[in-house]
Parts: sequence; C-alpha cells; structure tokens
Amino acid sequence: KLGFPVPLAKWFAGPLHDRVRDELFAANSTVCEQLDRKLLTEAWDDTIAGRWDGARVFYALWLYEVWRRVMFSA
Repeated sequence: KLGFPVPLAKWFAGPLHDRVRDELFAANSTVCEQLDRKLLTEAWDDTIAGRWDGARVFYALWLYEVWRRVMFSA
C-alpha cells in the first residue's frame, strides 16, 4: 500500500511560503538559534527553486518551531 503523497514542495512554494518562512526565520526562531541561519536560508532557497527536495526536512523543522512556541510561550 502507498499513502497519497503530500505536495509539501508545492505548498511551501505557494500558499504556505510566507508563513513557513516567517516562522522559521524569525528573529527569535529556535531553529535558527540551533542551526546555521545562513545555511538554512540557502537550503530554503534551493528547496523553493526546486534545486533540492528539502520539503520534508523543512516540514519537520517548521513543526518543531511551532511546537516549541506553543509549549514554551507561557
């Protein structure tokens, strides 16, 4: 059996682009504090341009960022 493929790359280049980019690369981003912001930005640009399929990686990073904000915002 195969599940249906989730078009993350299309979503990140389209309707979710601004939201994911803004949350991942915010000044207070946990992901950017723990990883190299410059390399992360280059990988994001490559993913959006279709030069690298990093959509699943960015999905995981985005979920982690959102989870951290929800869990530790209080």
